[in-house]
Amino acid sequence: MNQPDLNKLLYFQNASGDTATMRIYKPIGGEKGIQGDVFAQELDYLSSFFKKINVRINSPGGSVLEGYAIFSSIVTSKVPVHTYNDGIAASMAGVILMAGKKVFMADYAKLMLHNPHNGNPSPNKKEQEVLGILKDSLVKIFESRTSQNASAIDDMMSVETWLSADESLSKGLIDEIVSYPNK
Repeated sequence: MNQPDLNKLLYFQNASGDTATMRIYKPIGGEKGIQGDVFAQELDYLSSFFKKINVRINSPGGSVLEGYAIFSSIVTSKVPVHTYNDGIAASMAGVILMAGKKVFMADYAKLMLHNPHNGNPSPNKKEQEVLGILKDSLVKIFESRTSQNASAIDDMMSVETWLSADESLSKGLIDEIVSYPNK
């Protein structure tokens, strides 16, 4: 098998044995943020060379459209992808966190859920309709991952909810807490 050319990848962090690690340590989308299509291409490329991929997340979130590309690339990967909340997984970054085959969260990290918005404080009727459609889709993602029902998730999103690692575990949003004790 050929060796991967890792120098050309934007979101690749490192590799150890049969596992590659990627990072989402910026906002999702925007000129200087994580680009969904590029991330998806890189994840697909790495899956040709590695048996497992870890995605480390520390992001305030961002574009739902760019985030969907990242989420979809993780859940449809031909190799297992585990996601890790290394600090903050807010908004769309929290949705991406849910894509992992296994989901980990640092004991000090925070997860934030809220309603999608378009930056307009007074969206018109059509914008409200579209935002409602997006919210339904995001609720479905969380519901499929957790022990929470759609109504509970909808409620958490409506009031912007910040969760600790312990709270995230108790609600079934993550699989495991990673502790970092003092040495």
